[in-house]
Amino acid sequence: MSTKVYKFFIYIIIILFFAALYRGYVWYKMQFADYESGPIADVYLEIGNSPMNISCRVVDIKGKPLSSVVVDFRNNSGGNPGITNEAGLVQIAVGEKDLEQILVNNIVIMNRPYSYELGYPSVERGLQVKIVIKDLKAVTQQD
Repeated sequence: MSTKVYKFFIYIIIILFFAALYRGYVWYKMQFADYESGPIADVYLEIGNSPMNISCRVVDIKGKPLSSVVVDFRNNSGGNPGITNEAGLVQIAVGEKDLEQILVNNIVIMNRPYSYELGYPSVERGLQVKIVIKDLKAVTQQD
């Protein structure tokens, strides 16, 4: 094998290594983000003031509160559902500090499968969640 071909393969290996390293870094940073945007909803997370309690507000894209919405906060051992009131608010007391998924009317809008291992998002000090529904049709469709 010539020296030029050898150097070429070394450069390719280095590029692939740094590409994989960067992808891992981006994934890791996303696990600790306090914001998650999806096609159906945006989710904003903030440390709360009531330990082991989740306070959640659900609004549409214009900021109008959405009532009678089932919001389910799931961790590695199950779910903690609640229904929003007229102001779009729901309060949930949870038994575990990790939060892996948030579902709105059985549609996953946030998924953090490694929250238990990474410790974020955590409900240990409380959690305030704001959910902005961008696609009302997707959330209100009945099976």
